[in-house]
Amino acid sequence: MASIFPCADIFLSAASARNSTEGCGIDNPLEPASRFLFPFVLDNGYDILARVCDAPSTRLLIRKESGASSRLETCPIQKRGWILQEILLARRVLYFIEGHMIWHCHNLLQAEDGHFTKTDYNGILCSAPLYNWKEQLQTGMEVRVWWDILRNLFRRNFTKLEDTLPSLVGLMYLWQGYTNDEPVLGLWKKDLPFHMCWFFGSSLSVVDRVRGQPSWCWTSVPQEHRGIIEHISLDYVVSEDIVWQAVVEVVNIQWEGRPFVSHFQHADLSLNRVRATKGAFYQAKSYMLDNKEEKEFMRPEALEIVPLIIIKPSCTEQPGEARFRMHSLLVERINLTGKQAKYRRKGHAEFLSLSDCADSEIEERVDEIIGGIETIDVIEVI
Repeated sequence: MASIFPCADIFLSAASARNSTEGCGIDNPLEPASRFLFPFVLDNGYDILARVCDAPSTRLLIRKESGASSRLETCPIQKRGWILQEILLARRVLYFIEGHMIWHCHNLLQAEDGHFTKTDYNGILCSAPLYNWKEQLQTGMEVRVWWDILRNLFRRNFTKLEDTLPSLVGLMYLWQGYTNDEPVLGLWKKDLPFHMCWFFGSSLSVVDRVRGQPSWCWTSVPQEHRGIIEHISLDYVVSEDIVWQAVVEVVNIQWEGRPFVSHFQHADLSLNRVRATKGAFYQAKSYMLDNKEEKEFMRPEALEIVPLIIIKPSCTEQPGEARFRMHSLLVERINLTGKQAKYRRKGHAEFLSLSDCADSEIEERVDEIIGGIETIDVIEVI
């Protein structure tokens, strides 16, 4: 994918086709557009269309709207899992939507009749293709941009669940070149603790894990539930705001053959478990994943806390909200016969510092909180 789509001059997309037999729809008869000429400067003395004269005029084409299905964001192509990578990798795309055409390149996303342009379009394609992400990746936005991609991917359908990761391989290849990072399943190694701060944005009574997938990665969530996965980066958290991340001691992914396109075998993830002795953090929320509904301000006593990241307050926050945040895993201990105890992720918890601080005190508090972090041990999360 990474060697084909970025090298092609243009791709033609039958965006409104529901299956392979419908084609681009360019044979569908469309009502001709009505053509009008309006004067460049309207004269209040005349309430009529401009007559042909030497004065400059503006051309206006009017055609009846074909319906909501003609809009790009509602087309069948937006529900197909493999298509996301193809669109993000392409240099230029020409969409055919029930007789309409929409042009998409590095600098412009526009319908042929001016129905919408890139400046007023709010879909994922505003960030496409990958060429336009270079500036964002240079400003500490790597995690947020990647989760924007995943959020769009989670809304799409796959005939086979095992195709989810292979459908990202081309993107991963180019992303690795931009960031000099290493993929870890559907996450990235450099900011892996930050990536692991995902949670369900809606309560579920039961969530059955995908068998064999590690609990700390979104790949363990069944496809039908991935649409409600959220990540803390969506709250405008950027890398520069993170003042501490957990140390990942070991991360090792084993595949049967080629990574990502063969069957996953095993994942080893070990990280330092610490406690924050400074900052007076209290638990604000916890999000449970397995057999529990979302619970606020409480957690089952059987679960243990593993801090992942600490975020400093922004200088632009409102008074009373300038507090440090600590995001943590909630894990349960698994005692395996004859083996060392391991842990399984059960949820995500957010902690807040007890009191806020002034802008001038932030850096001093950063040093105090980091200095108060004590390592307990190293645990393995499966």
